[in-house]
Amino acid sequence: METTLQSVASGFTKLLWASIILLATQATRFVPSENKPLFSEPEVALISEGKFIMGNDKGASVEAPAHQVVVRSFYMAKYEVSNAEFVTFLNAEKDRINVTEEGEVLYNHLKIASLKCEHACVGWEPEILYDSGQFKVAEGKKSYPVVLVSWFGAQKYADWLARVSGRPYRLPTEAEWEYAAGEGKRHLKWAGVSKIARLSEYANLCDNGCLVKEWRYKNLHDGFPGRAPVGSFKPNAFGLYDMTGNVSEWCGESFYLYTTQKEGELTIPDPYQHTIRGGSWLNTPRGATTTVRFTAQAEQCDVSVGFRLARSISSQTPATITNQAGSTAQSGPGSL
Repeated sequence: METTLQSVASGFTKLLWASIILLATQATRFVPSENKPLFSEPEVALISEGKFIMGNDKGASVEAPAHQVVVRSFYMAKYEVSNAEFVTFLNAEKDRINVTEEGEVLYNHLKIASLKCEHACVGWEPEILYDSGQFKVAEGKKSYPVVLVSWFGAQKYADWLARVSGRPYRLPTEAEWEYAAGEGKRHLKWAGVSKIARLSEYANLCDNGCLVKEWRYKNLHDGFPGRAPVGSFKPNAFGLYDMTGNVSEWCGESFYLYTTQKEGELTIPDPYQHTIRGGSWLNTPRGATTTVRFTAQAEQCDVSVGFRLARSISSQTPATITNQAGSTAQSGPGSL
């Protein structure tokens, strides 16, 4: 009889500890606080260390020269940041935020977002609303990727989430972004696929039903005239969604020319210009390959540009770039 009771007690103890571990694991996703609203951490995929040829000698001049890059292991968010996630940040930090009559959202005087569209606004309706000191998402738009957010806004969101979660979230470097989008050394032309006939399975681009008629690529049929909710298409082999199309994505560091990568340092031609990757629902396939690079001022807000997060493994340096001559340069995100 005593042996049976001991066995039951042992089994109960194991079940109790299993429940505690499960709750602790789940608690990292939604964390309550007395002073802050709930926040949500992104689902991430581990991108293992590797090397690949970054850039494209047959593309635009800013894509060349192709050069070898070594990327250290890191985590990449599976999805682009959504309206709902960004609004959680805005409300959590609202004491530092001011909204102007023109609809500009200022964080300690930095323009982080806009509530109004000023470019390619065909069919656009406001998705993030502001009333009586509170932000909210328009009906049916919570799962859509946030747009009209500046580089400052993307950086501030990453800084905030890193602070409240205790994990090293940040914007990805360009090398990390391209490596993850092209599936490492495979370096596919678009995220998940290199055959244009299958591109609509993986990417939301300016297809035959695109809102902007003048820019349509009529051989694609993805089913969305504008943006799509995050994760609406197939992921690439790393489990990442919408790396091509839907919205273009801010990267962490300032724009630089590959030809300035010499003697272990990156020469930044303009510290206020930041790189945007991936193409969007406004791009045709040619403007959305894994090597295409766009740049914009850090405070620019566009209806086609959003972002996703990366996460460092512990406090390591995000990425190491190695040129063909063998010298190296550390490339990491900026900090405000």
